[in-house]
Amino acid sequence: MKERCYVKKNKGMCADNNCIFCLTIIFNLLKAAAANGQWKKNSVGWWYQNSDGTYPKNQWQGVNGKSYYFDSKGYMKTGRQYIGGKWY
Repeated sequence: MKERCYVKKNKGMCADNNCIFCLTIIFNLLKAAAANGQWKKNSVGWWYQNSDGTYPKNQWQGVNGKSYYFDSKGYMKTGRQYIGGKWY
């Protein structure tokens, strides 16, 4: 019986090559979505506008090979942050 991939339970560890393939596809889609966006800044901070005009909120997003976390208003978090029960 083939094991299933439980990314959250196994902290990103995959049981088989199919799971690694799926994660690669997801990563590439995120990277492609951010490929033509642009960074913006105002007096509050930095945010990233995707090529379709949307911007990430309450989530991690890959931009140019790096991962960034954006808060509920869409601003990039900087410095040491406690997100989802972990320190980053």
